[in-house]
Amino acid sequence: MNSMKTLSDAFAELERRADAATTTLPADDLARVTTRHRRRGLLIAASVVAALAVAGGTAWLTSTSSGTTHKTQAGGSPPTISSTPSTTPAFTIPDTPDELASRFRTVLGDTATFTVTDTGAPVTITAPPSPTEGGASGTPIANDAQQNGAAIVGTLTADGVTGGFDIQMFRAQSADRAMCDDPDRSHCTVRTLADGSSLAVGHEPLQNAADGVTYEVYFIRTDGVAFLMHVSNEKDPKGASAVLATYPPLTTDQMTAIVMSSLW
Repeated sequence: MNSMKTLSDAFAELERRADAATTTLPADDLARVTTRHRRRGLLIAASVVAALAVAGGTAWLTSTSSGTTHKTQAGGSPPTISSTPSTTPAFTIPDTPDELASRFRTVLGDTATFTVTDTGAPVTITAPPSPTEGGASGTPIANDAQQNGAAIVGTLTADGVTGGFDIQMFRAQSADRAMCDDPDRSHCTVRTLADGSSLAVGHEPLQNAADGVTYEVYFIRTDGVAFLMHVSNEKDPKGASAVLATYPPLTTDQMTAIVMSSLW
């Protein structure tokens, strides 16, 4: 026997008996019975819909937040959307002058242009061991110097002013803190920043010219990456060269912004 036909016949019989019973009731009682009858009819309809959903074997769940619809088996859970966190690659220090120059050009943008006249590489030098570590003869082992990063030297022009510059990027040792080249002669400010990095900003006169001056910024990040930059109004930021302008082409604030840039 078809179960759906049986249910339909039963509901029809209930409807017929309810209508017959209410024809003999007073008006007030008739209103109350009619109300109860309608509410019961809604509950019955809801139970039939639920039975159909279970019998069909699937349910449709709609996400109102995303406007998407997911289909899952009855009694199951909505699909889980997994996301893989992105990983930021570790910062790499350039190991060639060409790479350093390329990054420097990106950081400068429209601020300045430069020409490289010399290149090099900073080195890390290990202190010589004590005599007892040098062998039976007590002769110290030679210093161990290893290339560490890259350096470029040249001239830099900003706002029509040209001067000498150099910049180095290298890996600092764990105990290193930023400091100026010649604390006795330079006007230098050294401070530790809120994130633990250290910054030294200074300027000092150059010996061969009364109006020669060089600006210096030394910055050591918390990850150990170090930047050392000089800009001068002479052709060579270390002095002993022609004076090209009355003042360097960049200010120390501009230099600080360069070494602390996120574009490296």
